[in-house]
Amino acid sequence: MLSSESVDTMHQFLSHHSLQTGLTQERLRNTLHVQLD
Repeated sequence: MLSSESVDTMHQFLSHHSLQTGLTQERLRNTLHVQLD
């Protein structure tokens, strides 16, 4: 299980990265939904 610190770091990375690509978080979310389904 991820520690809260790891989650914060990951969230910061995704937030920063999504500003550059504009689609990173949406793409990641879609990927996670596909894997979960």
